[in-house]
Amino acid sequence: MSTVRMFNYIPECVDLLGAAKRILENYLKDKNIIDFPLKNVTYTIRYMMDETKIVFLVSYGKSWPNRCYDRNLKIYDDSVLSDEVIHMTNQFIFVIYQDRVLCSDNNKRNVILNLLHDSDKNFSCNLLAVSTSIDDFIKQVKSIESVSITATNDLFINEFLNPHWGDDLDEKEPPETTTIKMEFKRPLNEDYIINLYKKLRRPTYIKTFNIKGETSDGFISINEESVIAKEIFEFEKEEGYYEVEEIFKKV
Repeated sequence: MSTVRMFNYIPECVDLLGAAKRILENYLKDKNIIDFPLKNVTYTIRYMMDETKIVFLVSYGKSWPNRCYDRNLKIYDDSVLSDEVIHMTNQFIFVIYQDRVLCSDNNKRNVILNLLHDSDKNFSCNLLAVSTSIDDFIKQVKSIESVSITATNDLFINEFLNPHWGDDLDEKEPPETTTIKMEFKRPLNEDYIINLYKKLRRPTYIKTFNIKGETSDGFISINEESVIAKEIFEFEKEEGYYEVEEIFKKV
């Protein structure tokens, strides 16, 4: 058995699972193995799906010289692989659920999204990584993009809006919930971010919130649940490689 740590992401788009299913069925359904070249790397992709998830198993390699050492001649031998024959030396796993995405390689998290966009130019989606704690979030974040808050009507009157803004209305119709998005797009003081996080977690009228920031590698977010950043699975390997059928049963 092999231990695989899967990074946890939130898709920043509407119904990623439905969009991925549509693209696979309309553009890629006749391909048992999808061949996808990207930045001098060839990815071969197999997938399985049902109503709740899509599991992609991706193998990849490069068609450039492999340096070998000839012990008899005492020289290096650069044997060139062709574009048709490629050593698939690595694999990673990518899983789309209704509300989240798992990927075993953080550096390869956009490969499947690029494949979907390449098949349908109208498709676009970003993945937000989720930190395990406010301290971990602070260590990684370079600037704060935005803070989104959904709250009950207590917040509508008492916190962000002027209590008197609706005094000239004949009737008062408070909403069930209010959603507010504050955009910063700049670095913020660490103490401010920590205190803001603590304040958002404290009131009972805060239903959900999401602090979105930018790191050197991309975007990261933290919310009221402090979602675990990694999930751990045990998968078997056949002759050194994972099998998509076995992964599909366990995730």
